[in-house]
Amino acid sequence: MDAQMTNNEVRTVKTPSEELALFFSDAHELIRQCEQQLRHSPSNFRRVERKLCQAFRKGSGNIAAALLVASSKDSATSDKVEDIQQSSAHPLRKPVLQTLVIRLLSGLLLQVTILYCAPKGKSSDATEVRTGLYPELAAYGFAKKSSAAFEEEVTRKAALCPSFELATQELERDGVDINVKEVRRVATQCGTSLLALRRVMVQSFLSGTLKSGNELAGEHVVVSTDGGRMKHRKNKAQNRSGKHPKYHTEWREPKLIIIYIVDANGKKKKKSRFWLDGTFLGPDNLAEMLAAWLFRLGITRAASVTFIADGAPWIWDRFDWVVEQLKLPKEKVEYVLDFYHAAHHIGLALAEIDLPEDERRRLYQELRSELRQSRWQSVVGRLEALGGSLLSAEDSIFCRELRFLRKHGESGHLNYVKYTRRGLPKGSGAMESAVRRVINLRLKGNGMFWTPENAESMLQVRCQLLSSEWDVRMEELYQHRLRTRRSEWQWQATDRSRKTRNETKTEENGYRNAEKQRKTQIKNRE
Repeated sequence: MDAQMTNNEVRTVKTPSEELALFFSDAHELIRQCEQQLRHSPSNFRRVERKLCQAFRKGSGNIAAALLVASSKDSATSDKVEDIQQSSAHPLRKPVLQTLVIRLLSGLLLQVTILYCAPKGKSSDATEVRTGLYPELAAYGFAKKSSAAFEEEVTRKAALCPSFELATQELERDGVDINVKEVRRVATQCGTSLLALRRVMVQSFLSGTLKSGNELAGEHVVVSTDGGRMKHRKNKAQNRSGKHPKYHTEWREPKLIIIYIVDANGKKKKKSRFWLDGTFLGPDNLAEMLAAWLFRLGITRAASVTFIADGAPWIWDRFDWVVEQLKLPKEKVEYVLDFYHAAHHIGLALAEIDLPEDERRRLYQELRSELRQSRWQSVVGRLEALGGSLLSAEDSIFCRELRFLRKHGESGHLNYVKYTRRGLPKGSGAMESAVRRVINLRLKGNGMFWTPENAESMLQVRCQLLSSEWDVRMEELYQHRLRTRRSEWQWQATDRSRKTRNETKTEENGYRNAEKQRKTQIKNRE
C-alpha cells in the first residue's frame, strides 16, 4: 500500500518513527506558543486547550497513517489479505491496483494505491447486489472509504445530534473537515450494514444455526414491544425542469422491542444490560426478530420471562408463536397487559355513559382500584350495570371497551395482584421511554420527513447506540465484513399471527383425520 496525505499539504507518508519525530518537533513549537498566550492572559486557557487537542489529534492521525502503510507491507498482513480474497462470499476477479482517497479517525485524508477485486460472474438471485472488494482495506476493518473508527465516530455524532447539519458542525469543531453529504452517507452506510447483520442473525435463527448465549441465564427477564409514529416521504415523478422533486408524506409506525432484566421488586436491575431493536417492516418481521434476539441471549436459561404490551392486536397475536418457537416452559412465562392502558380503557367506557363529571371521576378511581386488585369481573359487571342502555349497540365504543377488558381478563393478562406478589412489573414504562428516546428525539419532528431506507437505517443505529450492544454489534459488523459486503437487509417473513397458525393447525388436523380414515377403510376392506 502506497499513501499520500492530501489535507493541507500533499506529501508521502513517512515511517512511524519519522512521523513521531515530526510531531514532537511541531509539539515543542506549539507548547512555546501556548505558554506565551497564557502569560499574556490566563483567560486564553480555553482556546489553548482546544488548540492542543486538535494538534494532538492531527499528530495521532499522521502516526496512524504511517502505521497503516508500514504494517500493510508485513508478510502476515499479506497472508491475511490473501485469506480474505479466498474466503469471499461470492467469486472475485483477479486483483488490480486502484487509487482512491480514504479517511482516518483524525479526519486525515489519504490517497492510497491498493488492490481491488471486482465481482466475477452473474448472480442467480436477481435481488442480490454484488460489490467488489478492497481486500487490504477489509483486513483493517474499513467501510468503503472510511476507517472503522472514523465511521463509528461520524455515525454516533449523526445519531445523537438532532440533525446531520449539527453533526457536521460538531465534527468541524473537532478539526474534521467534512460536509453534510459525507456525514449522511457514512451514517446511512453504517446503519445499512447493521441491518444486513441483523438479517443474517434472523435467518440463522430460522435455519437453526444461531448460537445461544448466557446473558439472560438465571435472570428475571421482561420483554416489551410497542409502536411509535413518524412520517415517511415518497418522491413524486421527477419533472423535466430539474427542480427538486415534489413529494407526499404518510404516517408510519416504527415498531420497537426492548429486553431488560428486573430485580425482586420488578424494577430494572441497576447497571444491567438491556437490548433495543426496531423496524418499519411488518409485525411478523418483528416477531422473528424478537425470537432471534431472545434465543441469542439465552432466554431458555432465564428464571422467568414476562411479556408486557398495550392492547394492540398485532402484538398479542404473535407472542404465542415466539414462546412456542423458543420452547419456553409455561410456568416460566407471564403475559401482562399494561395496567395504565387497561385503566385508560375503563375511562373510555365511562366517557360513553351519561354521567356528571364529578361522578365519572369518582367511578373511574373506584374501578381503577378494583382493577389493580385483579377484580376485572367486578369492573366489567359494574360498567354493564351503569351502561345497560348501550349494550344493545354491539358496534358502539362502550361495547368495544367491554369486549377488550373481558378478552384480556379471560386470557389472564389482568392478574396484577399476582404480578406484584411475584415481583413483576405492571406497566410498560420502559417501552414508552424507549419510544421517546429512540424515535421521537431524532426521527420525529416538525417538517422532518424520512425516506423509508434512511429511516430504517437511522432507527437501527439509534437502537444499538442507546442500548448496551453498540460495541458488541460494531465488532460483529467488522467480522461480518471480512466475509461479505452484501447490504441486503429486508426479508420476507412468514405470517406468525395466532389466527393463521390456528387455521394451519386445523387444516393439518383435517389432513391427518382424512389420512386415518383412508387407512381404516383400506384395512376394513382387507
